Amino acid sequence: WEWSEPGFDRDVSRRHLVPGVQAVFGYEHACLHTFRAAATAGLSRILVIPAPEPSYVQRMLAAELERVPELRTPLQKQVVAREAARAARRKAEWDLADVIMVASQFTRESFVQAGWDVSKVVVVPLGAPPLSVVSPPPIGAPTKPLSLIWAGTFSIRKGAHYVIEAWRRFDLGQIANLRIFGSN
Repeated sequence: WEWSEPGFDRDVSRRHLVPGVQAVFGYEHACLHTFRAAATAGLSRILVIPAPEPSYVQRMLAAELERVPELRTPLQKQVVAREAARAARRKAEWDLADVIMVASQFTRESFVQAGWDVSKVVVVPLGAPPLSVVSPPPIGAPTKPLSLIWAGTFSIRKGAHYVIEAWRRFDLGQIANLRIFGSN
């Protein structure tokens, strides 16, 4: 991703802002060149930010890695080493955007806490319905294993290590199934 996102961005900025295009829709860390070219051409710029403010994420990850040092991987160390440059790119995209879409009020507030201008932020929740309470089955009713689904990145940032820890500690494989859909 260190070369593919900026490479894709440069390609879009050079070849795809053709006559008739009125706006560009960019994803965090993958649209700086496109947004610069779009701003010069007078095009609207919409930015999607899927995660909380970068320094918030780094503080949270540092705390988790302090608590569970075996989670440190070569990739994780590489990401930390490049985070300052990545954060600067994200901020430049943010400043160029006309509208910024975030997936939760929590994400929006992380940028408020960091002092970023959130006047152009719109919260667009990810498609999950509101939670509802599930009633337990009647006493004596046949039971089947509880089915759990993890949908999304299975990572430190999402607390995957807590799921694994709980699964092992309480031997949940005896009473439940867990299916994981998303990148590791």
